[in-house]
Amino acid sequence: MIVEKSGTHMMLDVNNVYVSSVNHKFDPMDYFKNLPHEKIVQVHLAGHSQLDNGLILDTHDNYVCDEVWQLYKYIVQVTGGVSTLLEWDDNFLPLDETIAESKKAEVFREATV
Repeated sequence: MIVEKSGTHMMLDVNNVYVSSVNHKFDPMDYFKNLPHEKIVQVHLAGHSQLDNGLILDTHDNYVCDEVWQLYKYIVQVTGGVSTLLEWDDNFLPLDETIAESKKAEVFREATV
């Protein structure tokens, strides 16, 4: 993997992998299990939009879905809880709802400590 060969670290976009897994029909856990977990330094979470044709788009304008939270739970466990960024680029929430959404990530991170 390029990350290992280059000596760099990586940011992992969990929702992006989930979206790709749905659209291209692969198991996201197989993907995550084969990553160099020690090289992951930041995780991104976001929501997506469902299209009528069954595909989904990584739009960063919706709540993080339950499936992505479960994938995040695994990533937190194997990385020890690296930095997490909740991406939200459109259809913004009021501040109190944004904080509540970010607290969900905190719950998963605290469960691994």
